Amino acid sequence: MKKQMQGVMLLEALIGILIFSIGILGLVGLQSTSIKNTTEARYRSEAAYLANQIVGRMWSDRTNLASYALATSTTCTAGASALQTWLCQVETNLPGITAAANRPEIVVAADQVTITLRWQLPGSDARRYTVVTRIN
Repeated sequence: MKKQMQGVMLLEALIGILIFSIGILGLVGLQSTSIKNTTEARYRSEAAYLANQIVGRMWSDRTNLASYALATSTTCTAGASALQTWLCQVETNLPGITAAANRPEIVVAADQVTITLRWQLPGSDARRYTVVTRIN
């Protein structure tokens, strides 16, 4: 009977290590997902801040509202117009917007303004933040 019981303790220890390892892998997976979600939330809040910043500039410069429409030829030029300086901030703070598909859009139609910011983290889908407001 004693010969049949040999190795049981070793088997129990191996099963315990296996269960512990699965738990640790689960925690690593949760941490990875948490970091990814935190990063996405950071860029969403950054996009909201940048959109609200340009809306504030438009409110203070209502007479020149049409000049804030973002043309595809508008480039980032620090210290130039308010729009070009803002575009530099967008390109600096949001990842992956240099691609033509991810460029910011500002559409001014009468007193309605639509601002769309896009960004893309490496290895993930493109994200978008849109603000529609009226400036009277």
